Amino acid sequence: MDESKKNKAKDKGYDAPYTQQHLVGARAKGRRNFSDISKVLPQVLRKLGLDQRLKEQTFMNIWPHVVGEPFATLTRPLFIDNERNIVIAVRDASTGQEIQFHKVQLLKAIRQAARGVGIEITGMRFDLKRFHEKSPDVIADILPDPANALPEPTAADLTDVQLSEQNYGEIAALGLSYAAAQPDAAPALIRRVQALYEKEIRLRLWREQQGYPHCSKCGDVTARLHGTSLICAQCFASGMS
Repeated sequence: MDESKKNKAKDKGYDAPYTQQHLVGARAKGRRNFSDISKVLPQVLRKLGLDQRLKEQTFMNIWPHVVGEPFATLTRPLFIDNERNIVIAVRDASTGQEIQFHKVQLLKAIRQAARGVGIEITGMRFDLKRFHEKSPDVIADILPDPANALPEPTAADLTDVQLSEQNYGEIAALGLSYAAAQPDAAPALIRRVQALYEKEIRLRLWREQQGYPHCSKCGDVTARLHGTSLICAQCFASGMS
């Protein structure tokens, strides 16, 4: 990251309350715990997959801020496919046509916001079928019926989850990254991005504590697995696209 941009982001306070001390502490702790590479590498690769999924979900959550109106209410992001295209559910065909007129500006904003949270998006494509569905997870799951569904956390449950210094460091780094990629973004939006990312981290940790299954592909913890490979909805959908 360019040093001037990083300092500008720090001056605006985007690393608070996730301070530089968290970043330094997390790195130092990581160095102290380094062990044989053959043991560490699988853990690192799994963590990279989890981090990628967390950042993708954070990006989905800030979609209305990225595209603005009227597209915030006329579209819904579904998933990112294997070619790194964002698949967008649109209300109707005319909405898709309207987006095509603004494609250059929208794609620029989407890519810029994606870089801010540490992911890459190369393009966009539309889905005319799933806009009115309540949830993006529309694939038939292979787990037991809803009566036996795994628990979902309350707001209090998530608040009770204890975050590590490394977690806070990751949240701080995301805020600095987004501020550098979006220098004109309002401070409130940067804090919103950090808060959404923190919520995703807390949700993942809570699900792990409750025994949620892990996706066999990306390692994410999820209430539903799909197909014979036992993968999450996002991996299933991106593989079918």
